[in-house]
Amino acid sequence: MQQMKLPVRVSDIPVSIQTDPTATDSANVMASSKEDHRLWAIEAMEQERNNEIKELKGTHAKQIRALQQVHEQTTAYGDQRCGESRA
Repeated sequence: MQQMKLPVRVSDIPVSIQTDPTATDSANVMASSKEDHRLWAIEAMEQERNNEIKELKGTHAKQIRALQQVHEQTTAYGDQRCGESRA
């Protein structure tokens, strides 16, 4: 099964928030908010990708079941036809 690659790995995301000790508290809060927003956006992309993968797996399973049914019906029809010609 082919695996889809995420554009960013979670392990690539820096965990620490860069703050400037000389900046005001509000500037550090803004930097923290930007970092939080970036992490949220990456998590949202990962969740969307995971949902797409689940959907593809479900579609794939449905296709396999449909092909198995066609194979069983074709085999049964072939067995029936062979039985008729032998009789």
